[in-house]
Amino acid sequence: MFVKDVVECWPEVLKGEYEGIIYIERVAEPQAFEADPDWVFAHTCLLDEERLIMHQIGEKLAGRDSRGSFIALGAMGSGKSHQLLLAYHLFKYPEKANKWLAENDLKGIEIPSDSSIVVAQVKQVGDKYRYLWDLIFEQLGMDDLVGKFEEHSPGKKTLEQAFRRIGATKKPIAIILDEVEAWLNEIKNSEDKERNRFFLEKLAELASSANFKIILITALRGDFDEPKRSLSRTQTITVNLSASGKRMKIVLFRLFREIKREKAKSIVKSYGEAYRRNKDHGLLYGEEPEIEEDMLVHYPFHPFMLKTLTQRYTSHPSYQSTRGLLYLLSSVVRDQFESKELFLLGDVSVKRYEGLLSILDAELVRKAKTSCEEIADAKIPMGGEILSTLFFYSISDKEKGATEQDVLFSSFRPEVNPSEILHSLVSVSETCTYVRRAEGKYILGPESPDSMVKKKSSPVVLDLALSEISAALGDLTKKSASFLLEFKDDLFEDNRELKVIFTLKREGKDEQFKERLEEVLTSRSPQYQNSIVFIAPERGADLTQDEELISAAKKAYAARELAKAGGTLAQEFERIMGEKIGLIKTRLRSVDWILVRWVKRQEGVFDFRPVPIEGERLSWTEIRNQIRNTWGIEQVKDAVKVAVKNFRQMTLKKTSEDFTTFRSNPVLVDKEDLLKAVGELCGKGQVAVDQGGKTYHDEWIDVEMDAKVLDPSMLPPPVTSPPTPPMPPTPPTPTMVEKEKGVTPTPPTPPTVPTEALLLEVEKISQTGVTGIISDIEKRLLEHGLLDDVHVISPFIQLKLSLDRPKEVEELGSKMSPAGVANLEADIKLQLSDMTGKELIEWLKKLPNKPGFYSVKGEIKK
Repeated sequence: MFVKDVVECWPEVLKGEYEGIIYIERVAEPQAFEADPDWVFAHTCLLDEERLIMHQIGEKLAGRDSRGSFIALGAMGSGKSHQLLLAYHLFKYPEKANKWLAENDLKGIEIPSDSSIVVAQVKQVGDKYRYLWDLIFEQLGMDDLVGKFEEHSPGKKTLEQAFRRIGATKKPIAIILDEVEAWLNEIKNSEDKERNRFFLEKLAELASSANFKIILITALRGDFDEPKRSLSRTQTITVNLSASGKRMKIVLFRLFREIKREKAKSIVKSYGEAYRRNKDHGLLYGEEPEIEEDMLVHYPFHPFMLKTLTQRYTSHPSYQSTRGLLYLLSSVVRDQFESKELFLLGDVSVKRYEGLLSILDAELVRKAKTSCEEIADAKIPMGGEILSTLFFYSISDKEKGATEQDVLFSSFRPEVNPSEILHSLVSVSETCTYVRRAEGKYILGPESPDSMVKKKSSPVVLDLALSEISAALGDLTKKSASFLLEFKDDLFEDNRELKVIFTLKREGKDEQFKERLEEVLTSRSPQYQNSIVFIAPERGADLTQDEELISAAKKAYAARELAKAGGTLAQEFERIMGEKIGLIKTRLRSVDWILVRWVKRQEGVFDFRPVPIEGERLSWTEIRNQIRNTWGIEQVKDAVKVAVKNFRQMTLKKTSEDFTTFRSNPVLVDKEDLLKAVGELCGKGQVAVDQGGKTYHDEWIDVEMDAKVLDPSMLPPPVTSPPTPPMPPTPPTPTMVEKEKGVTPTPPTPPTVPTEALLLEVEKISQTGVTGIISDIEKRLLEHGLLDDVHVISPFIQLKLSLDRPKEVEELGSKMSPAGVANLEADIKLQLSDMTGKELIEWLKKLPNKPGFYSVKGEIKK
């Protein structure tokens, strides 16, 4: 159902003959509609304000109320001129007027048939008259008074005498003045201005006198203090037309003969339901019944449309030069009432009504036309409606610009997705040269920074766009060592630090994807391959072809370059740059990312397994957790055990380097994971740890990075004490003999306490060779005396050394292999004869000074 099915227009609306502005001075032109009383009475909508004026005129003429001075106050387009025109026809055609009054339930008002009328658009005739009283005297036939008062205005008594002479005490005298405010305030001569002001004041006093039937009606906009203040000093009745919320009823009355409200309800209801469905976009601006009631009252125009045009269009300084709001609306109705179900502000097309709107602001219309062409080239959906909305929100000097909600209310229909409108709004701001965003609003006018950025971004090459994406990835992961594979300048340093390398593309076939990653490792040949973790999107994705992502990246780069140049728009460019980087991050967060886990198939050959990244996908914390969960500490422990079994002993520094070098190893997030794994292995007795001069095995310890990991088989066997020989039978003592003979025994002599045997037991894994254990042995022996006085009984020496082709095994080595023996593990056990401490120290000094395991045990005697 369309507007044509709901309303019946006045014939002149559909014929294009509608006049939008009333000119009071045309009442003297027989062909003008202003001169036709039937047209005026038929097109007058009697609201409270009109009824108030009619009632008070009746009271004045009947002598029941002395007040006869009226001010019709309101902005341009509020209906002031129509009030003056109605008053003119009331007194000009009293018979028709009285019939019309009775038909409209104003039966108590009677207009006499002998009225006199003065009507003038003062600003237009002001050049002919120096003083306003001359214009009035001339129209009332008092020619003898015209030009008589040159040095001062006529006083109150003079005016009373003049109006009595023409019968103003018995018959109505209607004085109707339009644009008197503008005329008075344009008078250059201050004395002339004051004389005219004084005359208006006295005229208003005369109209408020019970002795005279003078009706004075003046239309004022209220832009100036005078003559409003002077006219209001008497009992003037002021009717504020702009303040009334019912003024739009006049618009509807003037355009439509009939509106079928019951039919309109179904259309309004569909909008109410659509607003409720999309309330998240702010379309449900009040209670639904109230919204539908408001729309029904203003049908076929949306309330926001009429409100905006009244506030923006009619308040423009050049509005008086146009044919008025009613003419504009009548044009919209005539052109679109067969195709629209409800008129929105976006329907007032700048392109279609260019001629009418150019009178208002030709320069802004020119910019709008350019923008219309740019929208057409870019094929932006609903771009024309959006641009027309921005035009009307930009013509006012105050509060320029439209919010997103303004645009929605100006273009949304039930069948449209509001998100698509907002998306088009952003496209318009980025496409159109003369549309810009500022403080949350969209404005048509100055050159748009968004448009400048878009133009600047067109020649930006892909690699520069990738630099913005790479920076965004680094910012998202909060990790400086994050790189983008496609960005050729994003080169990573080959070190042992964990590096995350993103790729925006993942081929549909896993083998192709694997070959591309392998080619990177081959071409760059990093030593620490296992410090690299690749992260890619889901299978078949290619974000380098994602128009939204790449466009945002190019614009971010362009905005950055424009901001560097400085100038008044630098902050705007920085704002746009921030917005585009935000869009890049949002898009990257929405991707389902996987990390690549390499699985060794055979020597030098690897497969990959995709591992989804869960949670906050681009959080560095989440990536670290995913790496830990993928490989796990058990895999780290298994790899350590294998290495220890193969090499029997190794430093943790070397182990850590191997972990970051060979892809067959688990990926270490940091060294703490390795230290934790070794500590647990040591606690379970699966490895030994040499740390701080002490060897640990079957102990839970905090492992340090300078420690050495040993195979438990390298540890010396535990020392066991030799078995105690059986004690020989104790020979009978003299006491025992005496007892047997019955002799009283002699008290025994206290036994001599034997000297307690002391043990020497020193063992150590020494990186400094035998010298590292000699000092420990020497310190132990000196606790019991001088080295020459201390004896060591049967010292037992055990050595585990790594020997590099010592002379004594050269012959053996050459027999074992033509290439010779590169390294020999020696396990030596020696049992020595008794010797003094000094002799033991000298003997130990002769041993090979090689890193290894040393053990010296024996019994110390003084």
